[in-house]
Amino acid sequence: MLIQIVLPASLAVIMFSLGLGLTPDDFRQVLKTPKALFACFFSQIVLLPVVALVIVVAFRLEGMLAVGMMIIALCPGGIPSNMLTRFARGDVALSISLTAVNSLIAVATIPVLVKLVMLYFTPEQAQSINVTRLSLAVFFITILPAVLGMLARKVWPRSVSRLEAAFNALSTILFFLIVAIATIDNWTVLSQNFWKLGPAVILLIIVMLLAGGLLPMAIQLPGKQARTIAIETATQNATMGVTVSGLALLSNESLSAICLPSAFYGVIQYLLLAPLALLLLRHMPDGPAAVTRKQQVETAFSPTEGQSL
Repeated sequence: MLIQIVLPASLAVIMFSLGLGLTPDDFRQVLKTPKALFACFFSQIVLLPVVALVIVVAFRLEGMLAVGMMIIALCPGGIPSNMLTRFARGDVALSISLTAVNSLIAVATIPVLVKLVMLYFTPEQAQSINVTRLSLAVFFITILPAVLGMLARKVWPRSVSRLEAAFNALSTILFFLIVAIATIDNWTVLSQNFWKLGPAVILLIIVMLLAGGLLPMAIQLPGKQARTIAIETATQNATMGVTVSGLALLSNESLSAICLPSAFYGVIQYLLLAPLALLLLRHMPDGPAAVTRKQQVETAFSPTEGQSL
């Protein structure tokens, strides 16, 4: 029940909450900044899994922990990246647009790459992975709820404005509940591997934050967009990671060790990225004015409103 119902339902709520903050303009926005889209796509979709693989091998993570580490590297960030972008004085509109596009791309990339990762690290488990089934599951618990959230925003804008903070708060509660369950269910495995898994996760976050910032600067994007892409690259959707990990081993009725890297990453990224965003990234020169959106986007992530994880 936990893996088949609770986890997918929790992720669906979080993605619905994400959809409440999206408009069709967010997808059109990225077409106006092709260099930024390329930098973020390359950093998050291509470079991040490669760096994660190098770190997995270097820290000698094995079996389900190795697979779980790779899975979190495949799950692009959600609303938290938008919130951290605002704190770092980045381009919030660009962050929202990149989040939407990368989440859409992930539906196609995650199932195939999860299969390949399991074939490499746990070939005996990979045979049970049905790519089509996993693709449909990811679509129905990520893209469909996000689309429904967008439709709700369009049809009932006033009601959505009143309910958005509540959904964000609910998403936060669900995230920490999932992390707690994953940790409790696998406390022995976590305690035995903490000094390998912890540094590996921290190193992955730091490396991708730096790479995500240096690449856009190398292709002469403004500092504001560079900060945004750095945060988008380093921030991953931990709830999606835990859910996909559970769906990959659908025969289990409890969360296995495969979920630990996502749960750990989800907590550490806030403890690590928030101070780095405030102390380091915001001091990059802004350069030319970055892409802007309607003024309501600038207030969508104000400190007075709740934010989901």
